[in-house]
Amino acid sequence: AWRLHSLAALRSAILDGDRVKDAWVAYHGHSDTPQDSRALEAIKLDAMHSSRKLSYAMLRAENFHAFLHARTAHQADQQFHGFDPEHVRESYQPLLDVYKEATVLHNLLVYNLIPNLEGLWAGPQLPRVRFNGTGSRPGAAVTLLVVSLGEWAKTGFLTIWSVLLYRTCFLRIFVMGDPGGLFNWRQAVEELQGNEGT
Repeated sequence: AWRLHSLAALRSAILDGDRVKDAWVAYHGHSDTPQDSRALEAIKLDAMHSSRKLSYAMLRAENFHAFLHARTAHQADQQFHGFDPEHVRESYQPLLDVYKEATVLHNLLVYNLIPNLEGLWAGPQLPRVRFNGTGSRPGAAVTLLVVSLGEWAKTGFLTIWSVLLYRTCFLRIFVMGDPGGLFNWRQAVEELQGNEGT
């Protein structure tokens, strides 16, 4: 029941997000008409509501994954923190595919559509571009604390990658963990640097 509820919540949130995208495309397609501030505000509010709905649905799916992981570890008479998440991949895969789709849509709304709408609504602003280390206020930085235990480093890298990709100021990341977690964190960072040239 939890799996079906999580899946239904994700699909419902994705349909909501798609509706917002369609509204934006339809509005943007009429670029020869004067800017309608009420229409833009309505799309922005819908996009914000949809992004929150996606966040809640994604959190529900993540909670189900944690439950599935813990239950499988218990059935195998192993500790949760040392248990390989790959053991639940097959049973979680249908939900994972929809979760990935929801993540892409959520990032589109939060990091692209909503900022663009806010720029149109609030008047001209500086364009939001990928951070290149310049143009930020001196000393402006965000500090992030990451806890990495066991072989869990890669499970949070989608979030870390999104933060790195869409940041607008300097970012300091502090990593805490046990020896296995720190080792796996270093491996994940090296893999990310090798694949993305970051």
